[in-house]
Amino acid sequence: LHKDTLFIETTYLDNPALAPETRDSIIRMQYTNPDWYRVYGLGEWGSLSKLVIGKLPIFTEHPPAKESFWGLDFGFNAPTALVQCQMYDNHFYVTERVYQTDLTNTELIARLKEMGIGRNEYLFCDSAEPARIREINQANFLVYPADKDVKAGIDLLRSLRYGSLHIHHTSKNLMNELSGYSYKKLHTSDGSERYTDDPEKGNDHAIDAMRYAIFTYNKRVNYKIR
Repeated sequence: LHKDTLFIETTYLDNPALAPETRDSIIRMQYTNPDWYRVYGLGEWGSLSKLVIGKLPIFTEHPPAKESFWGLDFGFNAPTALVQCQMYDNHFYVTERVYQTDLTNTELIARLKEMGIGRNEYLFCDSAEPARIREINQANFLVYPADKDVKAGIDLLRSLRYGSLHIHHTSKNLMNELSGYSYKKLHTSDGSERYTDDPEKGNDHAIDAMRYAIFTYNKRVNYKIR
């Protein structure tokens, strides 16, 4: 560096305004995705593993969409993640609406009502929680268990990533997850490395919600990607 340059290195540990759920998700990455943690958590030099989806186009103004549907990944100790998806001109526009730990179903339903989700707007939820889905249905939401076919869902998202899938600029946790969402790496007996077809699990709550929404909606309405 030039002698007149002041170099300051900070990490998430130096950010007092960082949301607790974001801090916790970063900490977990040191166990689930060490390469990502070294680069984005500690600010060290390094390279990331093969990303599943990668960076997506950002939008700032919501389109005049006629269709809106939602994806919900349940959590408690891990974050509950809710995303809104809008269709406009054959493109998907995704906005993170909830990303919070320690959220009960009663609190979640209150949040859904505050957002004014219409009774004709599909809400596709993690099918592993049938009791929670039933309770949300009883609160007069059009809720359905999501199709959780991971590979097929990821294949669809990957087919949309070159211009047809957009993320709202406020969706910080979703963008953070996408930056480290990578395929599992295996070390072989001869010392080489290879990637599997399975993504690393852990920091993928908003991604799962987005996958539930877009993949299940695509199957339900028989939408055809052009």
